[in-house]
Amino acid sequence: MDTNTEATYINTGCEGEAVRPMVAMAGRVTGIEAVGSTVDIWCQSPTGGESDSQIFHLICNTPAQAILIASQWQIRWGV
Repeated sequence: MDTNTEATYINTGCEGEAVRPMVAMAGRVTGIEAVGSTVDIWCQSPTGGESDSQIFHLICNTPAQAILIASQWQIRWGV
Protein backbone atom coordinates (compact mmCIF):
# COMPACT_ATOMS: atom_id res chain seq x y z
CA MET A 1 0.00 0.00 0.00
CA ASP A 2 1.22 3.50 -0.81
CA THR A 3 1.87 5.35 2.44
CA ASN A 4 2.20 8.77 0.81
CA THR A 5 0.06 11.09 2.96
CA GLU A 6 -0.34 13.83 0.37
CA ALA A 7 -3.90 14.25 -0.86
CA THR A 8 -4.55 13.38 -4.49
CA TYR A 9 -7.37 15.04 -6.36
CA ILE A 10 -9.80 13.17 -8.55
CA ASN A 11 -12.86 14.04 -10.59
CA THR A 12 -14.84 10.97 -11.57
CA GLY A 13 -18.32 12.44 -11.76
CA CYS A 14 -20.35 14.59 -14.09
CA GLU A 15 -18.96 17.57 -15.94
CA GLY A 16 -18.53 20.48 -13.51
CA GLU A 17 -18.55 18.30 -10.39
CA ALA A 18 -16.35 19.56 -7.55
CA VAL A 19 -12.91 18.03 -7.31
CA ARG A 20 -12.48 16.32 -3.94
CA PRO A 21 -9.27 15.30 -2.18
CA MET A 22 -8.63 11.60 -1.60
CA VAL A 23 -6.33 10.77 1.33
CA ALA A 24 -4.80 7.28 1.37
CA MET A 25 -5.28 5.72 4.82
CA ALA A 26 -3.75 2.52 6.16
CA GLY A 27 -5.11 2.90 9.71
CA ARG A 28 -8.62 1.93 10.74
CA VAL A 29 -11.47 4.02 12.11
CA THR A 30 -11.27 4.00 15.92
CA GLY A 31 -14.03 6.41 16.95
CA ILE A 32 -17.02 8.33 15.62
CA GLU A 33 -18.99 11.04 17.42
CA ALA A 34 -21.70 13.53 16.45
CA VAL A 35 -20.89 16.99 17.84
CA GLY A 36 -23.61 19.48 16.92
CA SER A 37 -23.82 19.53 13.11
CA THR A 38 -20.44 17.82 12.70
CA VAL A 39 -19.36 14.18 12.72
CA ASP A 40 -15.86 13.66 14.15
CA ILE A 41 -14.15 10.56 12.75
CA TRP A 42 -11.00 9.35 14.55
CA CYS A 43 -8.59 7.25 12.49
CA GLN A 44 -5.25 5.64 13.18
CA SER A 45 -2.37 7.38 11.44
CA PRO A 46 -2.23 7.27 7.63
CA THR A 47 0.64 4.76 7.91
CA GLY A 48 -1.29 2.51 10.31
CA GLY A 49 0.95 3.30 13.28
CA GLU A 50 -0.42 2.93 16.79
CA SER A 51 1.14 6.08 18.27
CA ASP A 52 -0.74 8.80 16.40
CA SER A 53 -4.13 9.47 14.87
CA GLN A 54 -6.03 11.84 12.64
CA ILE A 55 -9.50 13.36 13.15
CA PHE A 56 -11.72 14.16 10.18
CA HIS A 57 -14.62 16.60 10.58
CA LEU A 58 -17.64 15.87 8.40
CA ILE A 59 -19.90 18.94 8.27
CA CYS A 60 -23.63 18.10 8.14
CA ASN A 61 -26.73 20.21 7.54
CA THR A 62 -28.32 19.58 10.94
CA PRO A 63 -27.50 17.93 14.26
CA ALA A 64 -30.06 15.21 13.45
CA GLN A 65 -28.26 14.44 10.19
CA ALA A 66 -24.92 14.27 12.06
CA ILE A 67 -26.38 11.79 14.57
CA LEU A 68 -27.76 9.60 11.76
CA ILE A 69 -24.48 9.61 9.82
CA ALA A 70 -22.41 8.95 12.96
CA SER A 71 -24.63 5.99 13.87
CA GLN A 72 -24.20 4.50 10.37
CA TRP A 73 -20.41 4.88 10.59
CA GLN A 74 -20.45 3.27 14.06
CA ILE A 75 -22.40 0.30 12.71
CA ARG A 76 -20.18 -0.05 9.63
CA TRP A 77 -16.89 0.10 11.56
CA GLY A 78 -18.08 -1.72 14.72
CA VAL A 79 -17.17 1.22 16.94
